[in-house]
Amino acid sequence: MPATVDSAAIAGMMDLLRVQGCFALSARYALCFTVDSVDPMDPSVQYPSVFQYDEIGKVFEKALDEMVGANNIKSLEEISSSAQLRDDLVSKVKSAFSELASSKTSGMKGAIDALGKIIPMDDIEEVSLGKFVQGTVTAFFDNDLLHTMRMFLENAKGSFGLCV
Repeated sequence: MPATVDSAAIAGMMDLLRVQGCFALSARYALCFTVDSVDPMDPSVQYPSVFQYDEIGKVFEKALDEMVGANNIKSLEEISSSAQLRDDLVSKVKSAFSELASSKTSGMKGAIDALGKIIPMDDIEEVSLGKFVQGTVTAFFDNDLLHTMRMFLENAKGSFGLCV
């Protein structure tokens, strides 16, 4: 741990867990917590940079924008509350990543390559890619402060004095 006090560790966990509404942070969450092929304790794993997470998030944002426009969606709550629309978004994003991975001229090559070092990107049916995209979409819609605190406290050991 970079600090010896619990409050710094808790703040770091909150930073990783509370990601609602931001695809870049949701992608970071998904890589850290939902992809089975990644050992978060392995120091050899090269996670994407902040800039690369932003680029990865743009793939999700573009798919969401297209989906909102094509389906005349009035608010994100419509997608958030519909399992079918969430699944449609996941499928759209998986297809976008597969296309970007096969494109040699993508302006996002660095971000796709960084993600590809952790998740195989060349197969749309790849389980790790599906878990990553599903985890990112779920975190984007669900990981608000209440959900984050519940998740943290379910896994906490000992007693804590917390102010939320």
